[in-house]
Amino acid sequence: MKISNRISKRTFVIVFICSIIFDFLGLFFYNKNIETINDFITFTYGYVDLWHINNIVNIVYWMLPQLILIVYLGDYIEVRLLKNATLIFTRTNNKINILLRFIRELFIQIFCFYLLQLILVLVIGGILNVKLFINIDIIFMMIRLILYNFFIILIVNSCSILFKSIYGVYLVLIIQLALLYLSNLILNWNKYFLKYLPTTNALLSLNKYGIGIENNISLLYLLILILVVIIVAINIFNKKEILY
Repeated sequence: MKISNRISKRTFVIVFICSIIFDFLGLFFYNKNIETINDFITFTYGYVDLWHINNIVNIVYWMLPQLILIVYLGDYIEVRLLKNATLIFTRTNNKINILLRFIRELFIQIFCFYLLQLILVLVIGGILNVKLFINIDIIFMMIRLILYNFFIILIVNSCSILFKSIYGVYLVLIIQLALLYLSNLILNWNKYFLKYLPTTNALLSLNKYGIGIENNISLLYLLILILVVIIVAINIFNKKEILY
């Protein structure tokens, strides 16, 4: 089974331009908070003002990288399953390996997306005199962003095994918004429980206020969530004889 996984030049250019605009918007919105590359990544990619949760612009801005990934990768598995449905569903012994291959390719695409973001942050930060350095915290933050976004994009794609991927998009966006509003309530009630919400893993700024989740715990948490989604997707996919 041969499927082209190459990203078109047009797609790359659009993502590249959107990423540059996104980074400059981050500097515009959070200029007072940004002194180092660490701050640049934290406030541009991982900041939602949970104390003022009705700030829709702030929430939409935080979701923009996710939306870019959803637009280009939200139906990644669905498209490949539909194009090769006859071949895939007749090779019952190889179905799981094919699905795992698609999941692996999905992760690589998201990894490359955030590698591009890191390069752009370093370049733009250097041009605008943001203090440049790469330490273990920056590496952990990027891994958290990669794993969290892989988690939500994986959910969207896994939903396409049961129904159209667009419903998975609605599901993920609604759940994330609900969890953000729940975070606001928890913040005013008991901050301790905040770290148990999945969205907290992507809110890097909470660590600056001492109420976020520790990096090593976050990585373990996200890996467990991803593993659960993969296991569920495999079990559902293995029982299907046609897609839908």
